[in-house]
Amino acid sequence: MGDPLTAEELEEKEQLLEDVSGFFLENYDRIIKNIERGEARISRKDEIMKAIGKKLDRYKNPWLELKIQYGQNKGILYNEECLLCCI
Repeated sequence: MGDPLTAEELEEKEQLLEDVSGFFLENYDRIIKNIERGEARISRKDEIMKAIGKKLDRYKNPWLELKIQYGQNKGILYNEECLLCCI
């Protein structure tokens, strides 16, 4: 394979391994939470994409047939009085 490590190289690698493992042990909970949060985001995105796919599969031409109903409070409706005040 290769030449065996010298005593100095072996000590350097051991020290590096201790430093890295110490960092991971200190921050283990935070790292695991970040990983779990990322996995949850990915799985939520996959669920949404599957639901959208099922919805679109119901229509022959979703661009024409699919009607999207927006909620009451999702946007701002402007009337003439509001537009006059904005000007």
